[in-house]
Amino acid sequence: MSRILCLDLDGVLHPADCRVLLDFSAPGWQLATQARTQGLLRWLPELEVALAGSDAKILVHSTWRRRASDQALRELLGPELAPRVISTDRWISPQERESLSHAAYIDLALNTWQEVEGWKIESVCVLDDRPSMFQEDAHLLASWNPQFIWTNPALGVSDAGTQDALSQWTIAPVMGWQAAPPDEPQA
Repeated sequence: MSRILCLDLDGVLHPADCRVLLDFSAPGWQLATQARTQGLLRWLPELEVALAGSDAKILVHSTWRRRASDQALRELLGPELAPRVISTDRWISPQERESLSHAAYIDLALNTWQEVEGWKIESVCVLDDRPSMFQEDAHLLASWNPQFIWTNPALGVSDAGTQDALSQWTIAPVMGWQAAPPDEPQA
């Protein structure tokens, strides 16, 4: 294992201002149907294209992880991306999934995978629309030297620049870089 994509959902796979009215107690396939009916996760095809041909695995760090199991998240992301999603359910308790910040969750998951599974993680990319979610504890990720790709919350991965940055990460030599924050969305 070499590349891990840490994936947010809101503002990445659909506009950040979409209302999320899902029954998270429903099975994953029902969640997926609900999400698509509500126009959520509409940019999954763009993410699939950006990751095509790479061995990148996915860690969902979105707040959706607090309400959905990894199996449900796999079903939400669909058959093309589901095999890439790495489960944390057996190592990270529901209380930790609920309480940890994005950076703390990512750090715990990566450290655990490396320790328990013996995986060699060579490159980490954080795909998110909110740099502010990482301001207080980004230092927790310093040892991973992550590449941050900040999306425009209104465009997510539908933005060609974001798609290009993500595609470049999948083929780039392993080294840290940081994409510039997106322009503020126009009102």
